[in-house]
Amino acid sequence: MATTAGIGGASHRGCGQTVIGARSANPLQGSRATWTGRWRRTDELTIETDITLPALEQNVAMPVSTPPRDMRNRALASLPDADFELLRPHLRNIRLIKNETLHRQEDHVNSVCFPLQGMISNIIRVEDGRSIESAMTGPEGMSNFAALGSGISAGDWLVQGDGEAVTLDVDHLFGAMQTSPRISRMICLAAEASHAYTLQSFACLAFHDVEERVCRWILMARYHANSDELVLTQEFLGFMLGVQRTSVTLVAGKLQNDGLISYHRGLISVLDVSGLEKRACECYKRMSVQLDAMFPRGASVG
Repeated sequence: MATTAGIGGASHRGCGQTVIGARSANPLQGSRATWTGRWRRTDELTIETDITLPALEQNVAMPVSTPPRDMRNRALASLPDADFELLRPHLRNIRLIKNETLHRQEDHVNSVCFPLQGMISNIIRVEDGRSIESAMTGPEGMSNFAALGSGISAGDWLVQGDGEAVTLDVDHLFGAMQTSPRISRMICLAAEASHAYTLQSFACLAFHDVEERVCRWILMARYHANSDELVLTQEFLGFMLGVQRTSVTLVAGKLQNDGLISYHRGLISVLDVSGLEKRACECYKRMSVQLDAMFPRGASVG
């Protein structure tokens, strides 16, 4: 057992080695302290080295910064900063992956979802295998409303396009709603927007022809995605509207021949928005105007 003389002149017992060193500066002074020493092993092997130690800083307060708010979801962006801070610690970021089912019909749900990018549809299925879209939401609103009540999903929540979202457990949401009337109103507006979409969708299904409905759906998807490029197959569009793929193919071909859209390998590009609006039923205007009235684009309260 050898004796070790360490930094600061203290002696320590080492196991088969000797360390001798001296500190060249007070580590509490200046920016760095340098210690030079050598290690001597019992087998006479000697290694000399310089070790640079960082200075010991005292009473230095590190700045703590709060990350900026993500304002992409218009419902959350409508909240003043003080109210949003009640929710911020409990928001969890998730990725939205196209064709992924977030919740299936009759699943238990205990959180709500605020899309930041992309869109989510609620799909109602019947026993014979047919299905139809009953609601769609994007960065202007919220999904999974069943979490606020029974906790049982009334349909499949299907991701329509890749993107991002934040989720919030309802227990934290209910606590914030008790504290903040503004949060309660935001949730009520989001629920109203989703309900209005559902009612208008079924009126559209009952009274409007396939071409009008296809134009309306493309325009609403563009509204939610905030993009003229939509990754969408004709088969999937028929699935959303509850019509045969052949019917969608005929309409899409007509819209393409008229220069309103281009369609190639599952990618629809909107070329003439005003032309599509003229061919769509009044449901698109009614839906988009309602959403903009509840959560205006670019409007936020700081």
